[in-house]
Amino acid sequence: MDKPVVLVVDDAAGIREMVSQILNDEGYAIEAAADGVEALAVVERVRPNLVLLDMRMPNMNGWEFARILNERRDSWRSHSGSSRSSTRSTSSAHSPWTTLPAAVKLAGLGPRSVR
Repeated sequence: MDKPVVLVVDDAAGIREMVSQILNDEGYAIEAAADGVEALAVVERVRPNLVLLDMRMPNMNGWEFARILNERRDSWRSHSGSSRSSTRSTSSAHSPWTTLPAAVKLAGLGPRSVR
């Protein structure tokens, strides 16, 4: 069975590395990015099961990343029968989109909605 993939997105290298190491020690496969732009490149090649996302980052903040990811996710779902390659299998039992959309929808509430 493949390890669940967690994408850790944070512009603070120390936080990104610490969270990644803890999750790796717990048995998760880790992908990391320093901002939303890098994170979008990661999700083009790997479909993570979960994204841990800093909302305040340079280049592309977490809110913008979540909005774009949500749009792309809908496109990926509609093309799921295509021959587009992925480094990770996407069986229905462990589809990355079974958990990620809830996180993306939550992030889509907007920064003023979260207190």
